Amino acid sequence: MTQPSVLEDTESGIHDTIDAPRDGGAVSGVVRAVAAVDGVDPVDLDATIEEAIDADALESLARHDATDWRLEFPLGDHAIVVEGDGTVLVDASVFPNRF
Repeated sequence: MTQPSVLEDTESGIHDTIDAPRDGGAVSGVVRAVAAVDGVDPVDLDATIEEAIDADALESLARHDATDWRLEFPLGDHAIVVEGDGTVLVDASVFPNRF
């Protein structure tokens, strides 16, 4: 089952709804969000998440019961924010319920 997500372009005010499967964890959610912003398949991304952060540490943080955390890191040319409620931000694009 997929959850609708909102791709929000804050400069133009355009909001696009995209399907965001919640299968996988936080790493998968970040990769899918970056791929959506870049308009490519996740396997075609130029940068890997492992170049930016420890993927196991992100998954461990995401499994934590508390949701009041926020992790920011660069990935390629993008500024990534991952929040404990499952939201992933890529630059100014918001992807709720990614994991």
